[in-house]
Amino acid sequence: MYIARRQHGLITTRQALGAGLTPDLLRHLVRAGMWLRARQGIYALPGAMPSAEDEACGRLSADGRPPHSVPRRRTVPGATATGASTDAAADPSGLAVDLPGPPVNGSYPAAKARLPFRVRVRAALLARPGAVACGVTAGRLLGFAGLPQPADDEPVHLRLPVHGSRRQLEGTVSHFGPVEAGELVDLDGIPVTGPDRTLADLVLASSREDAVAMIDAALHRRLVTGLDKAVAACAKRPGARRVASYWPLADGRAESVLETRLRLLLHDAGVPPPCLQWPVTDGTGRLLARLDLAWPGEMLDVEADGGAVHELPPALHRDRERQNQLLDLGWRVRRVTWADVLRTPAKVVTSVTGWLAAGP
Repeated sequence: MYIARRQHGLITTRQALGAGLTPDLLRHLVRAGMWLRARQGIYALPGAMPSAEDEACGRLSADGRPPHSVPRRRTVPGATATGASTDAAADPSGLAVDLPGPPVNGSYPAAKARLPFRVRVRAALLARPGAVACGVTAGRLLGFAGLPQPADDEPVHLRLPVHGSRRQLEGTVSHFGPVEAGELVDLDGIPVTGPDRTLADLVLASSREDAVAMIDAALHRRLVTGLDKAVAACAKRPGARRVASYWPLADGRAESVLETRLRLLLHDAGVPPPCLQWPVTDGTGRLLARLDLAWPGEMLDVEADGGAVHELPPALHRDRERQNQLLDLGWRVRRVTWADVLRTPAKVVTSVTGWLAAGP
């Protein structure tokens, strides 16, 4: 248990046998559900794992970062930060030792999928000493918005040195290439590519719409303070020329993925909104609303109504009251949903261009 606590609830087969457990006892612990098989040769001990609240993927603190996970710059490039004991890190071959026996509660992938996200990441790193979490895995750890919904069997993305083993392990996607020391951060002992490098990696792997949405969200949440470092991290890499036009389209004022997608749709149609989050006040100077996409000269407000929040009764009441106040002030309001953008984009463009042509 002491070894597992040092490793955030994880222990390898070699470590367990070295601590005096027998293969039969290990099989019993797994069958009984007392130990969970995280991956080949690595087990998770529920009693030694951090709480689910602390390890919950995507849960953010007030400043936009995962709770209890303030990134710290790593000063020793290539060193593992999983808390693994010396024997585990020095002898990777020992991590491949596995014991036969049925998995917990059915199939092995299903049992593994029930483990908290960070536990699965730590297990993958324990199996590949010297690796760092990267790509979409790093994005989830850092609290990036705009990422696709994770599947239960989503693999862990790791970046390894070019000279390392090219063997692909089950449940992981290995990327090979250098990462500068200044591009790494430490999240509670998990080595992760930093926000700027992670943003560059994600943009290079994404479509224009998804890439700009992630850039907008990273700027809005202040995960990055500018784009110079991310753009530099893209330079001279495969795909850098393809994404070069994405960066100028970013705007950190966008508050949702739908706002970004709607802005890009109108930009491509030649009617980009001149103002985002435009403040509107009443006669006394009291703020009435911040308009998602606004053309103040034409008194046109285009609102991006995304997600279930706007469908809840309190939100519906606030939206209607706010819209009535805007109408009283002479604003014209057009509401756009995800269905509008994805299914009838031409209709959205026609509506907006028509209102602009008609004038206030």
